[in-house]
Amino acid sequence: MEILEKGGKPDVFAYNAVISGFCKANRIESAEKVLDRMKRKGFSQDVVTYNIIMIGTFCSQGKIDLASKVFEELLRDNNCKPTLITCMILIEAHILEGGIDEGLKLLDEMLSRGIEPDTFTYIVRGLAKEGKVNQAFELVRTLNSRGLKDMKEKGLSLDACCYDPLIAASCREGKLDMAIMFMDYMISDGFCQILTIH
Repeated sequence: MEILEKGGKPDVFAYNAVISGFCKANRIESAEKVLDRMKRKGFSQDVVTYNIIMIGTFCSQGKIDLASKVFEELLRDNNCKPTLITCMILIEAHILEGGIDEGLKLLDEMLSRGIEPDTFTYIVRGLAKEGKVNQAFELVRTLNSRGLKDMKEKGLSLDACCYDPLIAASCREGKLDMAIMFMDYMISDGFCQILTIH
């Protein structure tokens, strides 16, 4: 960065690349130093700095506390606001690390701040793809228990595409009762089309 600053004109993209590298190498203090340096040079961190690099990296490493700390900093930043991606990265990480209750607790906090994720479909599909059918099932059951109408009023939804991988994964694992329950949820949510199970 020193060479680049002396011989060229680094931009936010360049600083983000270095911060990303340090985060992935688990050198958090170095990443924070580059972030401070970036600010001193007159650059403001953007949503990429927060979402993909810092929050995303920390969540992928299981460092939810650090990710949450960055999220709190983001909430205080007047120049950059959390996006849908920020919300979903954190909620998914909380569900994977701390359970459904932790993920939904964070969801309620985000809703109270006026941040409204629009769908849980990709989280449900992701859980099913990773073989975490029980966690996916618990999330769908919890969301359904909140009431579909209430969810839709808050801008939240599960669409028909989330049920296909859940039913398929349940069948592959021999959990037919779970597959039937997913089908019941799908029908109760108003999705009556027949999905192909591979």
